[in-house]
Amino acid sequence: PRVFKPLPRGALPGAPPFCIEPDPDDRRDYIAGERFGFGLKLFSYALEYLPFFVQAIRAAGEKGMGRFDPPGKFALDKVECEGESLYDAENDNLTIPAPRVLWPLPAVAEKFGDKIAIRLATPLRHKSENRFSAKLEFVDLFHLVLRRLRALALLDGEDFRLERDLYERLREKAFAIRAMKDDLSWRDWTRYSSRQDAAMRFGGLMGSVEYEGDLAPFANFLRFAEIAHLGKQTSFGLGRLELIY
Repeated sequence: PRVFKPLPRGALPGAPPFCIEPDPDDRRDYIAGERFGFGLKLFSYALEYLPFFVQAIRAAGEKGMGRFDPPGKFALDKVECEGESLYDAENDNLTIPAPRVLWPLPAVAEKFGDKIAIRLATPLRHKSENRFSAKLEFVDLFHLVLRRLRALALLDGEDFRLERDLYERLREKAFAIRAMKDDLSWRDWTRYSSRQDAAMRFGGLMGSVEYEGDLAPFANFLRFAEIAHLGKQTSFGLGRLELIY
């Protein structure tokens, strides 16, 4: 329950403390003998549950997955973290890596000029005026980062909030940053929920957008977003973005 149904904290629902990143090539079909991989990010206390994730993945491979009958079966070959092996399949031995601090990140403001491009690699779902938005103004991006920061901090029982004066200054700067090249479009994405026995629509914004303005004050916010994902359904890998300097 702590992994799949985190308790709500205040006005925010509990954020799932994990994120599964699908194949970046969006492949859906594999032939026998092919290898495939995916990313798994564990936040806060979820890191201690890594052995359960590994066991669940192994069990799924033994049972089989997919739309064919019989379903496709697979064996877990390796688990790596930043190039370091964590899993010895032959001896069934797993090492839990050391946690990584996501906030505050080391300062890199000097890398940020007055332009940056952001590529949305998986659909980003966010609402503006209570409706899913087909645009991503920089101030909206800034607020999405703050919401994600607060949601993940709540997993550790912390209430992340910027000081009011700092927030107002950054908000004013965010309003001044403009989207110069906008190649974003809505992409529908569906998944089947066996629990609900229904198809679920998880569409969102994909593509790229270039911002211009005083970006240096937002360097660490953007770097955090690149790691943590933004928007809704992040546990399914949605809201993954890449910074293009």
